[in-house]
Amino acid sequence: MIRGVACLMQLKVKKIMSLLGVFLLISPVLFSQMVMAEEQPTDTLNIENGNISISEVGRATQAGNTYTYDKGLRLTGTSDQYGITVRYGVGTGNPVNLKFDNLQIDTSKNDLCAFSILENASVVIELMDGTDNRLASADYYAGLQAQNLGGKAGEVRI
Repeated sequence: MIRGVACLMQLKVKKIMSLLGVFLLISPVLFSQMVMAEEQPTDTLNIENGNISISEVGRATQAGNTYTYDKGLRLTGTSDQYGITVRYGVGTGNPVNLKFDNLQIDTSKNDLCAFSILENASVVIELMDGTDNRLASADYYAGLQAQNLGGKAGEVRI
């Protein structure tokens, strides 16, 4: 009887191990599909929907959502509480292309920087024809600020 129980236990362990092996083989596929589903392609973000963070060329985050873009990102809208940040090192060798289309940010009453380009980042800004674009920040910040905290300053071309 004990021998029969031991055989059943071995079969169950083998079955569990084989199921675990199958799961480990297909899990990268499952998880990559989940990650891909979270990223949404776009060519426009509106500052009214929250802070915009550009963490690498072709990828931006806003309000917990990640967006991908190909040939530049159009930024539009009006805000007095949200800003834009291009993260450290983004665009080195391949600048981030941004298009301002009636983008108006005034964070002067909220102690924030309207548009911050961190160290070693590189940005090319195109002002869309016929648009009114304005950036104003709180005291001690520029409306468009390329930061240098000891490394290479962020770079911007308009």
